[in-house]
Amino acid sequence: MRGNSSHERTVLVFGARTDDQEVGAGGTVARLAQDRARVILIDLEDPDDPTRGVAPGFHDREAKAAALILSAPPTGEHPASSVTREKLALPYRDPARARATALETARVLRRERPALVLGPDPVGAHPDHGRLADLLERARHAAADPSAPIEEQPLRIGPALRYHLPGSGRIAEPSLVTDISSVVDQKRRSIESYHSLYVLPDAGRERLASAEAMTRYFGSRIGAAHGEPLSTTGPIGLDGLGGLLV
Repeated sequence: MRGNSSHERTVLVFGARTDDQEVGAGGTVARLAQDRARVILIDLEDPDDPTRGVAPGFHDREAKAAALILSAPPTGEHPASSVTREKLALPYRDPARARATALETARVLRRERPALVLGPDPVGAHPDHGRLADLLERARHAAADPSAPIEEQPLRIGPALRYHLPGSGRIAEPSLVTDISSVVDQKRRSIESYHSLYVLPDAGRERLASAEAMTRYFGSRIGAAHGEPLSTTGPIGLDGLGGLLV
């Protein structure tokens, strides 16, 4: 990321399911917060989705707790920037409303003017991940289009970085890997905030173990204890190579 203004240090992390961001990019989010970036987790599906089988409002509390954990600095270090959360209720599964959902998402991009956008890899464990990846690409183009019927000024940003989720049936070959060794405990605790999903059911504990196995594997690829894989379909701008020196 370049520059020091609040917009230039803003990162939007989209998820098709409320826990996607913690599972796929929780360590990266924690590292960004430590680096004083303003991080907004955007849930494109209501956390109170009835398919989750919990009382209304329950996942709201879990999601807020997870964001708070990712905001917390390691002991003895300066306070991290806050990680906030926003719901974006969109019918993005409906092809007939594809343009409307792209424009609404582009409106968020123009309003927040992020330096970086993260979303799920399209080849994931759920079809919604592919739908969201496609939506972000369409929204990126709409945000840059001066003729789009959106109030804010046009915004040109690079392609979204794609985080990878376990359970896709394949091992991703990433473009880069974030060293999350120093914040892996924060990532785990943020996931465990979804007590109804990862602590109570046996299947949830297995998913958590799978997520940790993935970070260990990709950490080993860069000589670190834990790493999160990220991919991109196009160039991402850097203001130097210092961050690539692990």
